[in-house]
Amino acid sequence: MQKDLKLNWARGVDGWMLLDQLNLNDPSFNDLFGVYVLWSSKEILKVGSGRIRDEIQKDKTNREITEQDGLMITWAGVEPDKTESVKKYLISLLKPEMIEPSTLEAIEISANTPWDETNLI
Repeated sequence: MQKDLKLNWARGVDGWMLLDQLNLNDPSFNDLFGVYVLWSSKEILKVGSGRIRDEIQKDKTNREITEQDGLMITWAGVEPDKTESVKKYLISLLKPEMIEPSTLEAIEISANTPWDETNLI
């Protein structure tokens, strides 16, 4: 199935990154808008969107999230006016444990997930 957007999901040198080891002070986060996915070996926990640094920083202080061990994270840049629509699509596809209600009003824009074969390098 053809997707509306092709996202370039972030990965570390050795693979997926752990949330608790992520350095949000890295300049690559400056003015970065997009979507992100938080997951563990058991489930997709959250799909988020917005200014990536700010949103992930909020998650790093959310007890409901930080109580989970070994959370992995990835993100992809998306134009600010499309982030909620891509987020809504990813939520409908990945069915995360945590869902923010504001996304329900957006019109879906399809995109590849971090695990799609077409995204592997």
